[in-house]
Amino acid sequence: MRLWLSMSVAAVAAVAVTGASGGGTVATGETAETKPTLAVVVVGSGRVTSKPAGISCPGKCAATFAAGTRVLLTPKANNRSRFLRWGGNCTGAGACSVRVSALAAVAAQFVGPKTQPSPTTSVEPGTYQGNGGVLLFVPAGARSVQNFSITQGFFSVNCGGGGSYGTPLKILTATIKPDRSFTAKTSQSGVVGGANATIISSATGRFQGRDSQGRATASGAYRVDIVFAGTPNRRCTSNDVPWTGTRTG
Repeated sequence: MRLWLSMSVAAVAAVAVTGASGGGTVATGETAETKPTLAVVVVGSGRVTSKPAGISCPGKCAATFAAGTRVLLTPKANNRSRFLRWGGNCTGAGACSVRVSALAAVAAQFVGPKTQPSPTTSVEPGTYQGNGGVLLFVPAGARSVQNFSITQGFFSVNCGGGGSYGTPLKILTATIKPDRSFTAKTSQSGVVGGANATIISSATGRFQGRDSQGRATASGAYRVDIVFAGTPNRRCTSNDVPWTGTRTG
């Protein structure tokens, strides 16, 4: 899309005024005053408006203004695009003010939204099993971790003052970042030792290379924090529990 930026002002104007209103004249007694034209070309999905009014277009448009008028042009992207830059008599990426004393032409470029790069293909889909009963699943496409959990019987948090929490940790989904890492947190209400509490579960991890047997590996940490209702100073935690895992099957 660089071609339009290298177009001359005259070339941009020629594109804009095709099918749009061009320069005009105003009769004043026996003389006629020629009004200069401001032409705008919009590239991509967006629109440009002006103050004073006259320019309002996607595509291409043109309007005449009294000589010497300073026209403020404002780019407006839609929900699926963003404004990138100006060309012609405007430069940069902000609002543009043009003094229309002769033919003026402006180009505005809009592009699609920024997208996050896909996670590296070194993250292999499948089930990963780790120490301490850790299980997690990576579906095809390797964009998320699903069902990060601790197998029943491998997890328990003992709280000072009585009570223990042994319900297995389970986090339904977490996005895999471009650096192959993931972070997730969830909370729920429950009863621990007969008292109402909030149970906060969190997990982190990163997918790594292969081990000596050629299996894809991952490692990270998980923890559970318990905060008791009515007595927020009373809390207990599993602290960070490190885990390592390998892809199975």
